Amino acid sequence: MGNLRSLLLSKSQVEKILEHGIDASTSEFIAIMTIVEPLLILEDVKKKGKPFNTASFRTKWETLMRSSKVHVIGLDQDTLLRGLFDNEDGPKEDLQLWREVTDCTIPPDRTIRRIILRPSEMNWWENDLYQVMEDWFD
Repeated sequence: MGNLRSLLLSKSQVEKILEHGIDASTSEFIAIMTIVEPLLILEDVKKKGKPFNTASFRTKWETLMRSSKVHVIGLDQDTLLRGLFDNEDGPKEDLQLWREVTDCTIPPDRTIRRIILRPSEMNWWENDLYQVMEDWFD
């Protein structure tokens, strides 16, 4: 199979995949999205008053998840603790919030992505995905 690289999917890429299916050219990658992307898609539908067919979305989503071609990275308790704090394994009195999550000028969806994708030896994906995500906003 060789060394597969991870491909971090943006919201617009996830929208295209849901609409048209996953592109065969992504087979050389492990496609990854954070849980933020589908939530933002649904938020856009709601805010913009777009016509929305719940059954159709659910079918497309289930098909995508069953394909095993896209992996969704969520926010479980361990990821949250690793992402929020520096020195999480040290003494509790030394626990400090990671400065990247304390920036009040950053939108919440980006902060959540930062927490999820924060480089860690515990991640199964490449740590450079964090920088890929940050580059979306530069």
